[in-house]
Amino acid sequence: RERYLAYLREKHIRDTKAIREFGYNEGKEKGLAEGLAEGLEQGLEQGLEQGLEQGLKEGLEQGLEEGKKANQKEVVINLYKMHMKIEDICKAIELTKEEVEKIIQDEKNN
Repeated sequence: RERYLAYLREKHIRDTKAIREFGYNEGKEKGLAEGLAEGLEQGLEQGLEQGLEQGLKEGLEQGLEEGKKANQKEVVINLYKMHMKIEDICKAIELTKEEVEKIIQDEKNN
C-alpha cells in the first residue's frame, strides 16, 4: 500500500511538472507568434509611412527641378526670339553657353 501511495505521489509530481512545462512551452510559442505578428505589422506600417514620405519628398524635388528646367528653356527661347545675344542669355539665366545653344537647337529641331 505504501509503495502504491509513493508511486501515486511520484506520478503526481511528474504530471504536475509535465503540465507546467507544457503550459510554459505553449505560452512561449503563443507569445512568440503574437510578438512576431505585432512586430511585423508595426514594421510594415512604419516602412510604408517612411517610404511614402520619402517618395513624396523626392517626387516634389524632382517636379520642382523639372519645372525649373522647363521655365529656363521657355525664357531662353523667348530671349533668343527677342534677338538677345547668347552670352547675355547665359548671364541672365545662369546657364553655360553649351546649355543655351542646346536649348535653342532643340527648339529649332522641333
